[in-house]
Amino acid sequence: MISYIFKNKTKNIFMIVITSLMILSCDLLSEIVSCISNGTVLKAYSVISVVPYLLILFYLLLLKKEYILKDYLFPTAFAIMAAKLIYSMVTDIIFFATNIDAQFTFFNAITYISYTVAIISYIFCFIGTFNNFKHLNNFKIGSVLHLAYLVSAMVIIIISFISLINSDEMNSIKFPVEEFWIGRVYYNMIKTSVVYIVSVLFYVGLLLLAFSKKSDNIDITPYVEAQRAKKEIKKAAKLQQKVAEESDAPLPEIPDDSWRCMGCDKILPNTQDQCECGFKK
Repeated sequence: MISYIFKNKTKNIFMIVITSLMILSCDLLSEIVSCISNGTVLKAYSVISVVPYLLILFYLLLLKKEYILKDYLFPTAFAIMAAKLIYSMVTDIIFFATNIDAQFTFFNAITYISYTVAIISYIFCFIGTFNNFKHLNNFKIGSVLHLAYLVSAMVIIIISFISLINSDEMNSIKFPVEEFWIGRVYYNMIKTSVVYIVSVLFYVGLLLLAFSKKSDNIDITPYVEAQRAKKEIKKAAKLQQKVAEESDAPLPEIPDDSWRCMGCDKILPNTQDQCECGFKK
C-alpha cells in the first residue's frame, strides 16, 4: 500500500528527474574522482549529503515493489537532512564561541535564522511522511517553509554577490589576476544558482504530490503478485531447460486439449487450472 499522492505518473516522473538532478548537484562523483586521482579519502559529509536523495529516488523508482523498511525511506531522508544542517549550525556557533578573532555579523544572524527555518521545515516533512504520509498537512507546511528558506537564501547570495562585485577589494584587483578572479566568482555564482533552482524545483515537486486530490491509497498487491508470478514462471522455465539439457529423451508432445506444467513437466487437461505441484496454468 502506497499513498494516493503517487497516483499521477507525470508527477512521479518529474520527481524522479529532479531528484536525480539533486544527486548530481551534490558533486559526489567529481569528489570521488578527485579522491582517486589525489589519493585522498572521501569526506563523510559529502556522502551524507547525497544519501537522502538516494533514498527518495530509490522509493520513487520502486513504488510498485514491496520490501522491508519501504515506509521509512522518506522519513529517514528528511531526518538525515535535518541532522546534517543541525551539525553545520552547531559547529559554526562553536567556532564563533571559541575563536576570539571571529566576528559575528548581521549576515551571520540572518544565515542562522534561515538555517533554523530549514531545520523546522525538515522536521515538519519528517512528521508528514511518517506512517505512509499519514499527516500530509505537516508535509505541506514543511515543503512551503523550505521553499521560503531557499528563496531567502537565494536573495542573500545575490546580495552578497553584488556586494562582492562592487567592493573595493574586487575593484583593486589588477590584470591578469582580475579576469581569473572575476571568472571564478561568476562561475561559483552560476553554479550555486543552478543548485538552488534545482532545490526549488525539488520542493515544488513535493508540493505537487502533496496537493493531489484526496482518494484511497494505492493497493500495490496486484503488482506484487504479478511480479512474483513472473519470477515463478522464469524459475520454472529455467528448471525445465535444465531438466531438458540433462535428459536425452525429448519432451512429450502436448495434445491440443492439454497443457504442460512449467513446474514439473506433467501434462494436464485444459479443464484443470492447477497442477498438484502448485503451479497454476
